[in-house]
Amino acid sequence: MNRQEHLFVNLLLTAFFIGLLWFIHYLGFSTITLKEFNNLLGDYFEIWIVSLFVFSNLSDIDNANARVSTYFLLFCIGLGGYGVYKIFNSVGDSISLILGIVFLIIAPSLMIYHHTIQIDGWHHRRFPHTFTFGAFTSMLFSSVLLFLGFSLRSVLVFFVISFIYFSAHIFVDGFLDEAIQRDKQFWASNTNGKKDLIFCRY
Repeated sequence: MNRQEHLFVNLLLTAFFIGLLWFIHYLGFSTITLKEFNNLLGDYFEIWIVSLFVFSNLSDIDNANARVSTYFLLFCIGLGGYGVYKIFNSVGDSISLILGIVFLIIAPSLMIYHHTIQIDGWHHRRFPHTFTFGAFTSMLFSSVLLFLGFSLRSVLVFFVISFIYFSAHIFVDGFLDEAIQRDKQFWASNTNGKKDLIFCRY
């Protein structure tokens, strides 16, 4: 499936879950209040859009021709630029200086990693097409939200949403068995084996 089809599938999935939540709430079994539910859809709409667009196709990040690879490169450039901005505006603020340096280290490191795992065609479906990768990136996304001051409850909700979007991509690609096998291989491997999987050496 192409990226538009993956987005469409996750939009349908979102509509289904929204309808299900409303139905559960209507029956009186919901643990979330109507106000909280409306706030989740309204106040965090931009975060939901980011989660939808990023995690619907994130598993194709090792595909050199995928649009998500281009977006990731732009994100790294933006992250590095933000690091430079923090450094130049860190006069008398050691925290900003440290954050700027960290961003400047992370940005090129991610770009180098991304370059090493890229491949053209069908064979790109390696470690990024695993639930382990999906769980890790969902936790990373949630950690950023927590750092930005979002409530723990909303962060947990977006972790679940992001992981579901990611998993749906693997499922509709018909890659479920292979993903599970790679997950088992990852957790059963020694340190060197894990590195080989993470760096997509096989």
